[in-house]
Formats: sequence, C-alpha cells, structure tokens
Amino acid sequence: MVESGEIGGGLCEAVLGITIIEYDSYADYALHSSMASSPKVVLSFLLEMSKMVRPMADEEFKAISDFKREKSGHVCGDLEPWDEAYFTGLMKSSAFNLDVSVVASYFPLSRCIEGLKQLTQSLFGVTFRSIPLAPGESWHPHVMKFSLYNPDEVVALVCNFRGSHNSRHVKLYHSEVETLFHEFGHALHSLLSRTVLLGSGW
Repeated sequence: MVESGEIGGGLCEAVLGITIIEYDSYADYALHSSMASSPKVVLSFLLEMSKMVRPMADEEFKAISDFKREKSGHVCGDLEPWDEAYFTGLMKSSAFNLDVSVVASYFPLSRCIEGLKQLTQSLFGVTFRSIPLAPGESWHPHVMKFSLYNPDEVVALVCNFRGSHNSRHVKLYHSEVETLFHEFGHALHSLLSRTVLLGSGW
C-alpha cells in the first residue's frame, strides 16, 4: 500500500519536473561546477588567505583603534563595529589631507543623473526622463521622479541623499555616487534582463 504522502510527493515531482540531486550540502551543490570544486577547497583557500592578511589587518585595526582613542579622548575606548567606517574615513582624511566635501563638489546630483542617462543610452539604447509628480504622490518637495519605460516590469529605486534647499544643487559624496550607480545597475538588470526566473541573475 502506498502512503498518501508518497503519492503527493511523486505527483508534485512529476508535475513540476523536479529532479532530486544528491549532495551532502548546499555548498557542495553550489560549487560542483566551479573551479573550486568543493567546500573543502574553498575553506582551505580562505584559511590560507586569512593567515596571509591577518597580521596586516590586526595592524590596521590597532591603528584605527588608537586613532579613535586619540580623537574621542577615551583611553580604553574599543573600536566597535559601528565605529569602523566613521573613524576609517576620519583617519583617511587626516592622513591624506582629504576633505570629502571638496570631492563632493565634483559630483552634483544633477550631473550624476545626466551621467546615468548617457550611460543608459549608449550601453542599452534606452532612455529615462524626469516626470512630474502627481499631487500627493511625494512625501517631500525635493523628491525627484524618473521614468525608464518597460511595459513588462515596474522597478522602484529609492535613494536618500543629504538634504539641500534645492534638490538640484545637492552634491554627492563619492560613496553616494557609487551607491547611486550600483543601485541603478540593479534596476537596469530587472528591467532589461530576459531570464526565466528574474531573480536568478542577481
């Protein structure tokens, strides 16, 4: 006698065309066709790399920790995970006499948007344009709305940058420019890729 669960499972496999592949773990499955070939090889590589870079990483971590103590006046102030990016930025600015606001003067938001438009046009042959906001659509008067048309897809790209009295005069830090172009790349992928499962190419 066949159990109902076995019938259901077999029917499901038949309908969906599921093939059961035997692997010890998902890592084995994910690596079976790669150069690494197995989780053991990957782990060995990571451990070897860790041995090579750990002394330099420890030295850099100590330098940033000392810098934090110097700037904050705390003799025993540990460098917390949420401190690292902030004090690393301060340390770079101090060491190289770099003012991020000066760098930002080269990246006004309007010019970055125009750069995105030109790249999109030249690489993919599509354009996007600024469109007016409908009454009540925006939560803030500085919000800008753009349209890159694809009849089969709708993608929302939401970026929050530092404020200004005029959104057209906002100047982006270099890291914000990277974020804008990076996230826009995800939007382009969703709009322009033609995969069976849209998320499979991420």
